[in-house]
This record gives sequence, C-alpha cells and structure tokens, in this order.
Amino acid sequence: MRKIRIAVSSKRVAACVVAAALASAVLPAQLPQGAAYAQDPGYPDTFARPYPWSAPAAQTTGDYIADSYSGISAGHVIEPVTQERLLDILNSDGDYYIVFGGPEHETGRYAVPLIGSRAAAAFAGGAGKVYHFDPYIDGYQADITDPSTPFKTTAPITELWNEIRNALPAGAPISTYDSDDTLLLLYSKNGASRQIRASYSLAPSGIAGFSEIAESALIDRVFHGGVDPADAPIVRGSVRTQFEFFKRVYNGASNFSEYAGGTIAPSFSRIGAPTNVIEDADFPDGAGFALKQVTLPELLNVLRSPGEHIIFFGASWCANTEAVIGDVARKAKKFGRGTVYVYDTTLGNQLAFDATDLRKVISTSEKYNSRTSAEVSGANNISYMYAETAKLLGDFKTENHSRQTSYISYYPNGDLSLAPTALPSWWSGSDIGARRLQMPFLLAYDKSKPNPVTRQWLHVNEAGNGTYREYMVQLAWVRGTALAKTVAGNQDGLTNVEYAAEGIAALDDVLNPAAAISGGIAQRSFISAPAPEVSGAAKVGGVLSVSAPAWSPAATKLAYQWYSGGAAVAGATGSTYAVGASDVGSSIHVVVTGARTNYAAVQRASAPTPPVVSDPPAAPAVTNPVPVIPSLSKFAKAPAPKISGTAKVGKTLKASVGKWSPKPTKFTYRWYANGKEIKGAVKASLKLKKAQKGKRITVRVTAIRANYSTIIKTSKATKKVVK
Repeated sequence: MRKIRIAVSSKRVAACVVAAALASAVLPAQLPQGAAYAQDPGYPDTFARPYPWSAPAAQTTGDYIADSYSGISAGHVIEPVTQERLLDILNSDGDYYIVFGGPEHETGRYAVPLIGSRAAAAFAGGAGKVYHFDPYIDGYQADITDPSTPFKTTAPITELWNEIRNALPAGAPISTYDSDDTLLLLYSKNGASRQIRASYSLAPSGIAGFSEIAESALIDRVFHGGVDPADAPIVRGSVRTQFEFFKRVYNGASNFSEYAGGTIAPSFSRIGAPTNVIEDADFPDGAGFALKQVTLPELLNVLRSPGEHIIFFGASWCANTEAVIGDVARKAKKFGRGTVYVYDTTLGNQLAFDATDLRKVISTSEKYNSRTSAEVSGANNISYMYAETAKLLGDFKTENHSRQTSYISYYPNGDLSLAPTALPSWWSGSDIGARRLQMPFLLAYDKSKPNPVTRQWLHVNEAGNGTYREYMVQLAWVRGTALAKTVAGNQDGLTNVEYAAEGIAALDDVLNPAAAISGGIAQRSFISAPAPEVSGAAKVGGVLSVSAPAWSPAATKLAYQWYSGGAAVAGATGSTYAVGASDVGSSIHVVVTGARTNYAAVQRASAPTPPVVSDPPAAPAVTNPVPVIPSLSKFAKAPAPKISGTAKVGKTLKASVGKWSPKPTKFTYRWYANGKEIKGAVKASLKLKKAQKGKRITVRVTAIRANYSTIIKTSKATKKVVK
C-alpha cells in the first residue's frame, strides 16, 4: 500500500539549502509527534498503527485539527473539508489557501502545525482560513491519489481525486503531488480564470533537513503571493462558509439533479415551482446556521469527545435529505444548537460545475457509497468506513434492523486480506455485519451513556411490535403541495403529507434539549384534532350518533362517553346514544378519546344538543273525529329579562332571563336598537358596533316549554350607546 517517494522537488531542495544557511536542522525526533499516533514510534515506515475507529485514543475535544496535530491549539485557522466542500471552494471566486495532507503522514505532522502558526500570524487582524484536505479519506489507508488503490465501490476512489485535479490548473505542483507530501496552495479563481499563485511542499525526503526557520520563510512567501514578504503585502484568504456551501449545493439539488437515467429533472416537476430549501432570510449573513459537513476522521473525533453531539446523516444527491435539511437547520437555530455535524456516507463526487457555477447535483446513491455492502468480488470494499463508525453508535434503532431486512457487510478494520462479514447484524457471533440506517437520519450522541444514541429521529410503527421506520419523505410532502395531496400514499396508515408533517414535528425530539423522551424517541402529538359532531333528534325515543372525528393522523383507537346534563351516563360508551325520558330538559354531548401508537391520547367534546323534549303520544284514530283544541298551561312566573354591561361601542351586553316557574326548556333571543331588529343578533349576548351608537338597546326573550303557552318578554331599554 505505501508508495516510496524517490524524486525530491526543486522546492524541497531549496528549502534544505536555505535551512543550512539560516539555522541548524531540527531533527525529526525533536519534533512533537501528532497526538493521535504518538504511541507508534515506528510510524510511518511500518504503517503499523491502530485503526482510527478502534484505537484506544485519549479523549478528544471535538476539534479534529487540534486533537490530531501536536503544536496546534484551539483558535487555529485550519478547517478540514470534505471532497465535496473542496470542489465547492475550487469553484468559487476568491483567493483560497488549501493544504493537502494529514496527521497520518509524517510530513503533515511536521508541516501542518507550522503552516497553522504562520497562517495565524499572516491573518492577524483580517479574515482567513487554511482549508485542510486529506487525500486519505478514512484517515488511514484509502488514498484517492493512488492509481493502484484497491479501494472502490462501483468505481475506483481515484475518480474523487480526478474531480479535484480537474478543477485545478494543470501542471505542477498538482501533477507532481504525492499523497505522502504536504502541499500548501494559494489558489485564485475569478470567473473562468483559475491559477495557483504560490505553493509550498514538504516531501518525506525533506524531513531530515527540516528547519522551522527555513520552512517558515518558504511558507510566508505563499501568504505573500509567492514573493518575498518585503516585496508584497499579505494576500488575505477568502472564506467559504458552511452556510454558503449548504445553500449553494442543497438549493441546487432541490432545483435540479441528474438522475440515474441521465436526464435532468427540475424539482418543480414534483413540487410545482422552483423551490429553495435554505433561504438567506432565515440566516441573515449566515447567523445561527449550525450545519457543519464533516469528514470521516472528524466524525470519529466527535464520537470520542465528551458531551452531547447532534449528528445528521444526509447526502446532497438524496431527495429525502433535500426535503428536510432546511427544517433541520431552522430548528437547530430555534433551539440554540451551536453545531449539527452532517456526515455523508457517500464520499463525494456528487457535484458538477461549469466555468462559473454549480451546474447539477449528480443523483445516484451507489457511487462511492460506503453504506453499501461489500462483495466477495471486492466491489464496495469501502463499506468498512460506514460499518466501523456505526458500531460506535451502540444499540441504536433503525428500520432495517428492527424489521431484520438489510445490513451492511464489510471488511473488518478495512483489511482486504480478510473475508467480509457474512452474518446479519441481528444475529450473534464474531462474523456479524453492521446495522444499516436509512438517510436522512438525525440523532443525539453522548459517549458517556450506556446507550450513546440518546435521542433519535424515528417513526414507531403503528403495529406496536417494536419495529420502526426512518422518515424517508419528499419535499412535495413536506410542503403539502396540491400534487402531493392527490397521491394518498400509505406510510404506516398515514398519508404522505401527514407522514412528512409528523417527521418535521419529530425533529424537535432530537433538537429541542427540553423535549421529554423515553428510550430515545418521544411521543408524537396529533397534527389536528377537531371536535366530534353529533347528529340525530334530541327527543325521547330518538337516537344520537357521533361519527369518527377526522383527525390527522387518523386515530386508530377511539373511546366514547356520553353525558346528559353534564353528568356521565353509566354504560353509554358506544358511538350512538338512545335518548330516554330521564333526559328531558337536559342537553346531551359526547367526549371522544383518540389514540394512536406512540401518540399522546387526546380528548375532544362535541357541542351540546338542544335540551331534550318529549313528544306527546299520538291520539287514537277515530271515525269522523271532532277537532280538539288542547288547553295549554301558563307560566306561573315569567319575569322580564334584564340587560347587563356597558352601553359602549366595542363592549358586550348580556341578557339574563331571571327565575321562571316552571323552568322553560328553551329560550330564544332577539336584540333591538331603538325598536328595530338587529340582524343576526339572536344570542344571549350582543357585542355593540358603531351602527348602534346613539341608540337604546332592548332584548326580547321567548320562553318555550312543552304544553305551555309560548311567552315573550321584553327588557327595559339601555342608555344611549356611546362611542
């Protein structure tokens, strides 16, 4: 696997000469070694160091650069980038400092801390970053620059390097770059024009004569545009933020993608209109934007760092990720999450640029996807990068694992001389694969907990059988477009739109620190739960019925309780109610309790019916009947109503009926202004409007009771309504 460098670059020879003139050489043994590999004195010649995912490394801080290089502390200006972020930088106008190297290389452990130190001095008082790209994408052995590399999926991983190399000007130093070297570039882009204005490199052959004074002088020339510092000012490095990257790439992905068939399909063929998922208005100047795309070594560093970390597995080519990533970013800001680490198990080569901007996002989940099982033939042998990482997550839940449908087979520790795992991850033994998660997937992780995944974004299946599913939703579902609503779908009994709404609400389970959870997953709340409606005749002998309320999502368990006059009726727990003589004069209502697996139960009450009345029995049929005029009783006590409240526009007047004998079963109301009926004013209260200004208000109350003469009573008039 190791490549031996024979040739020595002219720049490296010059460095050795200058070193002899400026200071005595500092021997490699005198330089501090990278913290991650300090326990391996034979490195790098033997290459016999622990795998980064299994090494019993000391606790990290979450700052991959500071944790990996001795001599670099917090506050440095070096920022690691993925292959995808590097492509974004190389296709953005500006002046960028880029270092190719890694802490697993001896040249990196010598040169990168010195580059960081000189950069910090150069950028003092001004903005600047040195973007750090490691061609060993696993931080150990998978070298994308090596034409003989055995690592591949459906294509050799060297194509990842080809994308980078093709974005850079041809010729030296890129054409002569070897991944064992550490290379610093000052790269400039202005429209279609690209150039490498200055560079510095350290090859393994240059370590023997390494002098910090000499190397500093060479590095400083890069920061001054390739000339002596006395002859030109420092070239301020441009900054390409995570916000700019995510906005460009994910908005590009949501608006145009190249699908496996080779045709370009704009998202509005699915959504209805061009749609951005990340908007400037939500993050003015990037403020509050928490998403941070990380490399595999960075993710491993985070998983070894104390405290709770939010991790989002997602991919720019993935339509399901595009659907939710904007909501993840917005809710992370809402709940004050400083960082959400975004890891893409597909290792890059997903973007296509023209001379000036992003042209398309390549949409295929197979190319360079480490979340695809290894094959005995050697295909997809990079799956260890996902599998070894997933093992650190512990006993986390996934749809595939709970349903026992799919898992990841991989070469343990990335050793291709061994056989890949063969047993499903839900079996026991030493030959088991890794749990396979679907993307997107959001979780909270704390390595100090017995189960490190403390919160996760997952749907509990309605069957209640201990199975789950990830929220694989589409942007059209999330936006609830008309097109999405025309397709009913069946996501565990939910429509597509309902399922997406549940998924977006469930992001709070992970991102809201105050969310109450159990077993890593919180109970959901119904999106809407309107009150039920009662139909039927409210009279003795009548039957009232209630239909199942149209809740979203639908309740799968319903319980009923009927009430008469406000008191629960024993045994009345069905969807219908037979009205009896004991209900006369009382209003009837029903309370419906709805439930669904992993949803908090909800109770809703119907509106009460009018008071129950009893119809008199029909008279027997007679021949040539004589008309009978019934004799109606009169109320013994029938007081006039009274009006309370202030006669002022905007205020509400109320009518009180007083004490009648016997008590009427029903009152109706009519309000008048200066004796003229106020249209629509038929309730027991009246809110005064401008139209009633200067007028006196009265109310007429009609009392109704079976076998009693209907009687109407009118109140005294109020004072004139004032403004």
